[in-house]
Amino acid sequence: MQLSFQASVIGFLFVLSITVQSGFGFSAWRAGLVVLPFSIAAAFTSGAAAALVAKAGKALVGIGALLQAIGTGWSIEVVAGGSHPTVAGLIGPMAVAGAGLGLVVVPLTDVVLAAVPTDDAGSASGTLSTFQQVGGALGIAVVGTVFFDSATSGDDLGDAFGMAAWIVVALGLLAALAALLLPHVRPTATVPSTGD
Repeated sequence: MQLSFQASVIGFLFVLSITVQSGFGFSAWRAGLVVLPFSIAAAFTSGAAAALVAKAGKALVGIGALLQAIGTGWSIEVVAGGSHPTVAGLIGPMAVAGAGLGLVVVPLTDVVLAAVPTDDAGSASGTLSTFQQVGGALGIAVVGTVFFDSATSGDDLGDAFGMAAWIVVALGLLAALAALLLPHVRPTATVPSTGD
């Protein structure tokens, strides 16, 4: 689950930033503005997810992966739909995709750690982190390869983005399906100790 989700997120951000800068002439500043709604939505939903995970459990993870796939699909229409994309036109897709990220990261960690004995929490956390890093690298490799292969075969960068982003959508949907295989646990909210 973590592998395919991180591959989708990192692959998406990689090809989107190249597309808007090299394909549509966005400055680095404007490209950063494109990603801003993604970051804001991720921050907001990750905070909300911390409170919701005790009630929703793994369902929250699946919903987040679906939202990320939906946001990516919507961005294909905006970027590869034939017209010149704008920062304003990408606010919606980026916010939806970012909201998906926020609904996956915190709940996935909580669900995984709630399913293992306390003595194994360090190993489980390390394994989850490893899959996150490997997933990001694979996302850049796979999605980047599709993107650059399409771009060098004569497609414009908007079309190349569309080809690569469909891989991202598939990876996001795979992550949503994989969320169904997560353990049926509902992490409990913990209150930090004051040390007294």
